[in-house]
Amino acid sequence: AFEGRIENFAVRRLRSGEEPRRTALDESEEDDEKPAQGLERSDSDTFFLILIPTLLILLFFLVVLALILWYKLLSNRAAVQVVDPAGVPAATLGASPPSGASAGVAPGAPPESTILMNALPKPQPPAEITYPPWWTAKPPLETSELVPVSSSIRRAVQELMNATWKGTVTRDRMRAPGARPQVARFEVVQVSRNENLKLWREYVKKRGIVSEKLTGDEILSGVLTACARPELGATDTSANEFLLWHGTKPSACTSICTQDFLLKLAGSHRGTLYGHGLYFAESVSKADEYADDDKEGVYKGLYAMLLCRVALGRSLYTDEESPDGARLRAACTGPNAEYDSVLGDREKARGTYREFVVYDGAQAYPEYVVIYRREDGEERPDTIEV
Repeated sequence: AFEGRIENFAVRRLRSGEEPRRTALDESEEDDEKPAQGLERSDSDTFFLILIPTLLILLFFLVVLALILWYKLLSNRAAVQVVDPAGVPAATLGASPPSGASAGVAPGAPPESTILMNALPKPQPPAEITYPPWWTAKPPLETSELVPVSSSIRRAVQELMNATWKGTVTRDRMRAPGARPQVARFEVVQVSRNENLKLWREYVKKRGIVSEKLTGDEILSGVLTACARPELGATDTSANEFLLWHGTKPSACTSICTQDFLLKLAGSHRGTLYGHGLYFAESVSKADEYADDDKEGVYKGLYAMLLCRVALGRSLYTDEESPDGARLRAACTGPNAEYDSVLGDREKARGTYREFVVYDGAQAYPEYVVIYRREDGEERPDTIEV
């Protein structure tokens, strides 16, 4: 603050074009305004300093993502290009590669170094699934169909029933509800072929496995159903494959043909003399002891039997009267199993029938559904087990 008295003070008007005289107070006021303007420029610079790095980071991630997609695309193309340049077709189930050819390379193929993307392992194509030549409908993989057979196949089934019939009655028949020992013969009413490619593929795969362990001196002979006519389909002797009977009831046939046998129910109908497994018979009379009729419906009063294709492989023979079922089953199951099936010779032990048992559902394919009726006779049976 100024204190005192000013003398000789005069006010003068500015001339035209003359600027006012600047004082120290005016300069200090201008200096106070400069920081405010500088602050405004500082906010703008901060915004760009944040925006630009953010855009650069986003661009970096986009480039990385594009490189990953490009690498995957190249990998997929490489997998497609890894093919046999000689065009060798996929192997069928049960077939072996031609002599002199390795897997996926045919004789005369170009050197291995010329195969595209040779550094990558070759993907194994799925084996081609072939239908048996005697099938007619040949449905797709995930479906099944019970196909009515021709009259010649129906006659072949009737002939096989007649040829494998025996007049021996066991306690299993006598235990059945309403059992009568004087059954004379069986008359075929209807035959259907089960064409289920999924179950067939599993069976053929298992048949190939059991055949690898089988030697020539282990081939079974004298099986009654070996007389089956060719119309029913050829059997593979290298796997000890036979058509065998399995008694059931009409209402259960569809479930078995679509879903295969249920091992957890094995033996629930008559017993498990040789352990929990799937029981088959070479004699139609023995299989009939396990058959039952429907009490109502279209098949009321009729019985059912499955003519199954069974790969017995190495068969463990036993003629014991009281076999140890758990021991027999253990010899045919597990990673160290030495056998694939059991042949229980009750014909030798008790004068009745031989039975064949497998413990893996994949070893049996339910091929023919036979609906039949029993014909009673006045004559006495040949033998009755006591």
